[in-house]
Parts: sequence; C-alpha cells; structure tokens
Amino acid sequence: MAIYKTLRTKPKPNRSPILFLVLSILAIAFSAFFPLPFPSMHCDSCEGLGHQESSLRCALEEALFLQRTLVMPSRMCINPIHNKKGILHHSSNATSEEMWAANSCAMDSLYDLDLMSNTVPVILDNSKMWYRVLSTSMKLGARGVAHVAGVSRIALRDNSHYSNLLLINRTASPLSW
Repeated sequence: MAIYKTLRTKPKPNRSPILFLVLSILAIAFSAFFPLPFPSMHCDSCEGLGHQESSLRCALEEALFLQRTLVMPSRMCINPIHNKKGILHHSSNATSEEMWAANSCAMDSLYDLDLMSNTVPVILDNSKMWYRVLSTSMKLGARGVAHVAGVSRIALRDNSHYSNLLLINRTASPLSW
C-alpha cells in the first residue's frame, strides 16, 4: 500500500507593490548619480585602438541621426605609441611612408563596409566617390562645406542651412580631411 503525502509549501511573504515601486525609484535615482561610463569619456583608460573604436561608433551614430553618409579614413593607425599594450616595434631606419604602412592597416580589412552601409552609407576617404564629393564641395565654396565643431546635432538636423550642405565636418579640426 502506498502512502501519499501532501507537500506543504512555505507561505511566501506578501510583497507590497508600493515597496517594489519605492525600491525601483531609489535604484533609478541612485543610477543617475553614477552613470555608466562611455568609453571615450575616459581616454586614459581606453587609449589607442579602443578609443578609435569608440570614436567610430560615435561617428556612425551621428551619421545615422543626421541621415548622412559617413566618410571613414581608409587606414587606421595601430602604432604602439597610441596603444601602450601594442606589440609592434618600430625601427628608426624606415621612411615615414614605410612607417605608416607598417603602423596602420586598411579599414576595409577590419570592417565589413558593405554590411555597415546597410544601416548608414559609408565611403572611404580614398575612394573615387569621396574625391568627387570633395571636388564638388570645393567648387561650391561656403555653400558646399561647413566645419561645425561645437554645433549640436539637433541644430545640424533641423537647421536648413546645414541640411543643404554637401559636406559637414564634425571634427574639431578643419584639417582632418
């Protein structure tokens, strides 16, 4: 004969929805004082390639927000000067072109530009398309290009002066390209 035993579950304490709400609000308020760090905010800790990667993510987001084409550099510097954890060693015998070739790599070997272009149009700064855009913007003068360091991205998107420009340089230096 089998003896059946009923299992008794421990009664769960009633948790108040008000207590849950108060704890949630406190957690949100606390997190406002200690935001998650964005990698580019801490250049000393991310340095080198991590900083370049972070800058690329920001540039992609800007291009997506502004619905513009992103012009990427054709090569990325991988010099150990910029990356203290780098394993490359440089020779003082090389010319500057040889050093650049040894301390940089092609962006299209690092990133799938076709896949990126599905979200944001991307061209490299050594492409024929970029040279056409650059020569056209130079012919247009002030109507073709603007260096807008410090201008908010909302102003860039909403102001018709900026939306009609062919090129917008968001970097701090007009010499960046």
